[in-house]
Amino acid sequence: MALALGVMGARAVMAQNAPVAAAPPLITKGYGRAAIDIQTSRANPGGVFAILVRGARWASVNTLLDGRRGSLAIEEGKLFGLVPLALDTEPSEHKLSLFFPGSRGRGGATSLMVPVTGVARPSRPRTLSQDALAAAATQTALGHGRFLLAAIRTRDLKAYHTGPLRPPVDGPIVFPFGGAEDYGMEMGPVKDGLMGEHHRGVDYDVPAGTTVRAPGSGIILLARSLVFSGETVVIGHGRGLVSVLSHLTHVSVREGDVVNIGTAVGTSGKSGIGALTPHLCFSVYLHSLNVDPEALMDASLWP
Repeated sequence: MALALGVMGARAVMAQNAPVAAAPPLITKGYGRAAIDIQTSRANPGGVFAILVRGARWASVNTLLDGRRGSLAIEEGKLFGLVPLALDTEPSEHKLSLFFPGSRGRGGATSLMVPVTGVARPSRPRTLSQDALAAAATQTALGHGRFLLAAIRTRDLKAYHTGPLRPPVDGPIVFPFGGAEDYGMEMGPVKDGLMGEHHRGVDYDVPAGTTVRAPGSGIILLARSLVFSGETVVIGHGRGLVSVLSHLTHVSVREGDVVNIGTAVGTSGKSGIGALTPHLCFSVYLHSLNVDPEALMDASLWP
């Protein structure tokens, strides 16, 4: 009934095309009396740009990248924000625009080209059993996918959490974000917010029963059993940031609970048809885009 997981292939898959030439991790541009710092160390497909506006007189700034809108806000007294990159973003230079609110002389806009660098990611073959295929294609599974997607797309302007996220468990990451997963089939209607041609999170190698903690403060948006991800907890951290913890054995929180960073939310396990062995899958969504959890845990991005 579970997924049969092959040994991770030795080959690596390059995230879209060849990488662009390496660029300095920090780009700075002046705007009036302010200065815009753009941190590009995590600017990969599925990664993020970190933006800090120094000397700012604005409480917020809107951004536009590849047709997707984002925003910066005051965090710990500084105008700061993360701009997500879709996993299928082409490694090349992309136009990033910032829009400053206010009347003439105070507001306005500026744009600059920012580099996105490709990265090599591993791949692994995975084969769904006939029973698992049948379960994944049921109306129940499709409905569970909609529950999950609705939680991921929650819009909450309140900031429950500031700063980087923390690892939800102590243990090694055994399969990274974005790695290709070849199921040997067209995913079609069985694909949802956690299941697709690329791994949607990071897998931690921990035994069943390991305490799983909230990677950041927030509100529990979803706490229920889903066909593919098993016992699942979704936490809304505010300002478009959502984390998903999957394949748990036990969930100790309820929808609507407010939790602090480090609060125990359940224990790890191997529930759901997506788990072959006990482990924890940790996924992160920023403004509804699936991004690398390791980028959101990188403290060097924050000022």
